[in-house]
Amino acid sequence: MSHQPAEPVKSDDTCRDEHDKVPSSGFGEAARSRHNLVQKTRRYFGKPENVISLLTLAAVVVYTSLTYSLLNAERESYTRVQRAFVFPAEYVFRMERVEQRVGINAVWKNGGDTPTRNLHISMTEGRRKTPLPSDFDFPSDDQKIYGGRPLPILVLGPHATASAIRGAEIPFSAVPGINSGRELVYLWGYARYHDVFGAPHITRYCVQITSIEADLAGSTSDVTAAYIPCDRGNCADEECEAEKIPLPDQADPPGAAPPS
Repeated sequence: MSHQPAEPVKSDDTCRDEHDKVPSSGFGEAARSRHNLVQKTRRYFGKPENVISLLTLAAVVVYTSLTYSLLNAERESYTRVQRAFVFPAEYVFRMERVEQRVGINAVWKNGGDTPTRNLHISMTEGRRKTPLPSDFDFPSDDQKIYGGRPLPILVLGPHATASAIRGAEIPFSAVPGINSGRELVYLWGYARYHDVFGAPHITRYCVQITSIEADLAGSTSDVTAAYIPCDRGNCADEECEAEKIPLPDQADPPGAAPPS
């Protein structure tokens, strides 16, 4: 009885190598490359230490992303709370008897916990026979008043107030027409500034003076006035953009932009 020689036992590496072999017939170069890549990937993920390394890396990436998002959210929240926010707190009316007029000024307040940078304040008066049109663009007298020069730069500290450098002036002769409704008087203006974090801001206002009560012929200096907000022109930042109100003609003075 003849005996066939026993075939040698193949090692695991030999089996793996034969399994990984790609027949040359019927395979293009691209197919051969894909097959090799699949085999290398299987061998890589077959090692537990490689899987653990990848999971650790993924955890680090997720943790870093979440931490970055939380830090950004905290910074934005801090900025919103601390930044300067300038708005018209009240309007002051005063008797100017020598000049035969009533002076009006807006008192601006910084409601934030940090000061302003490069603050410009403007006020314009307009007298009309008809209400403001819906597309009124609120032009300013800044160019005429300051001879084309930039508005003066002011600083408004936290929770401090300041008046516009130039106010409005209503002659005594116009008061009866205002009180009767024959003449419409509007005040509009803006405050442009940066906060200490480097962001630019603008606040606009517009009011109509509906009555001025004063003893024009007497000796008292008391003035009582009433006013109502306009339909447009009372806004801040994105609200003004939504109302499509053009920015003031004058830009910030050269070199005045705060450091970012």
